[in-house]
Amino acid sequence: MKFSSWLYDSKVRGVNVAIEIAIGDYWSVGREIIDENEFQRRKVAVKGKPYQLLQRDLIDGCVMPPIILAMRQESSAKSSIAYRGYKVGESERALEEEIIEAFEQKKLLILDGLQRTFTIGDCITQLEADPIALQRFLAQKIRLEVYVGLNKMGILYRMLTLNTGQTPMSFRHQIEMLYEDYLDANSLPDIIVLREVDNSRARGPGKYKYADIVDMFYAFSTGKPESMDRQTLVGKLAELDFLDEYQTGDDDLQALLLAYNRFVRRVEHLANDWSFDAARTKSRMLEATVDRPFGRSVSTILERVQPMSAFGAECKRLIRQGQIQKVSDIDRLVERLKFCSGEPLDALDTLVLILDEAAKKATKIGTAQREIFQYSFRALLNEDSDSYLDLSACWVAGQQKFESLS
Repeated sequence: MKFSSWLYDSKVRGVNVAIEIAIGDYWSVGREIIDENEFQRRKVAVKGKPYQLLQRDLIDGCVMPPIILAMRQESSAKSSIAYRGYKVGESERALEEEIIEAFEQKKLLILDGLQRTFTIGDCITQLEADPIALQRFLAQKIRLEVYVGLNKMGILYRMLTLNTGQTPMSFRHQIEMLYEDYLDANSLPDIIVLREVDNSRARGPGKYKYADIVDMFYAFSTGKPESMDRQTLVGKLAELDFLDEYQTGDDDLQALLLAYNRFVRRVEHLANDWSFDAARTKSRMLEATVDRPFGRSVSTILERVQPMSAFGAECKRLIRQGQIQKVSDIDRLVERLKFCSGEPLDALDTLVLILDEAAKKATKIGTAQREIFQYSFRALLNEDSDSYLDLSACWVAGQQKFESLS
């Protein structure tokens, strides 16, 4: 391992150290740390000539761009440099010792170069039948850059800004990373949060996509039932001052998800196992024709981003108006919700018809459905509404409000 430069990164307040290392020495650590970064994607199934060429070129001895690593946060927190501050000409030896220790203990994260690391592993597998070629490959040198002294948000920021490769992570994954610290899975009873890296679909009661939860929180932050877009994400990253402004412990996102899940479970409990049946609805409402219902059960309707973001926006409005003091105050309202007139199936069938009508008429379907849900939640949770706490009447009231403003 040969150290060649030490540069201070003033944005994330950490030191970037350039290293030259044998592929074999890197792989002995890299294969152990591949799954250590909770932010990082898993191996991407890549096809096509660029990756085939990279694998072949690596074996032939090409020099690829540096792989970027960071010392794990717990190691960086112990770093004397992190506390003392980097000083040119004085800190280099201490940094080298700390990095060597991090390699020995495998206390590192891959910020950029995960797919290249997988490619190195593929090359090794390919060369196993030729020991001489394998040893020659393992002795080849590659370059690394190691960040020392970064906190969790600094690690995240560098991951996002470095993410410009052949297979960049999706925007949804970037959002999940930005809000990583706001959810504690151990404090979410009967709730399963599915991240993009899980490669799973949110099916079944109590299962939510992480990105949808973030949209709900973003809507709560702005008071508008809108999703975060790329421009907003870039703006948030540009405004971050990691050491002065970033704070963990903000539990609004967690409280919002818990409150929303209690709401969904309450509706589900009151709905008497309702499910949408197009034939039944047609027999009762002659003009009702729904080819693709928004959802067929309470959970498949309400555990989607449109109602979730609408709920977040309306919670913020209730707080601003002083009707509730904090998100968890919604719980006392949820406990009082009822279907006050007719059968639950009447109200829920009507909700499906309302959403279907919006899908057929609106030019921006998702936006229209979000607004209908928001006005419906306003009718349901605002104590001045004629439909206050009434799950039978709030959906029609929401539709009427939407149409009056369209």
